[in-house]
Amino acid sequence: MRYIRYKRQILRYQHDVFRFARHLLGTIDDAQDVTQDVLIKFWDHFDEIDSKKIKSWLMTTTHHQCIDVIRRRKSDFSLDESLQLRVAETPDEQYDREEQLQMVE
Repeated sequence: MRYIRYKRQILRYQHDVFRFARHLLGTIDDAQDVTQDVLIKFWDHFDEIDSKKIKSWLMTTTHHQCIDVIRRRKSDFSLDESLQLRVAETPDEQYDREEQLQMVE
C-alpha cells in the first residue's frame, strides 16, 4: 500500500521536481541526478511527511540538493576553467551563472 501511495505522488510531482532542478542547474544531466536523489529521499521520509505538504517538501529538498551541486561546481572550477567559461558565455548565460552563484552565497 505504501508503494502505491508513493508511486501516485511520484507520478504527480516528478516533472515539477525535474523542471525546478533544471531551471536552477541549467543541465539535464544534473537535473536528472538531483531528481533521482530527491525521490530516493522522499521514499526514505515518506511516512514522516504530512500529505498536505508533499509538494513543498519536494521543492525544498530539490532546492537544497541543487545548492549542493552548485557548491560542488564552484569548488571544482579552477581559475583557468572559470576564465575560459566566461569567454565562451553569452551575456544571458553569464547572468544565469552569476545568479546561481549568488544563491549559494
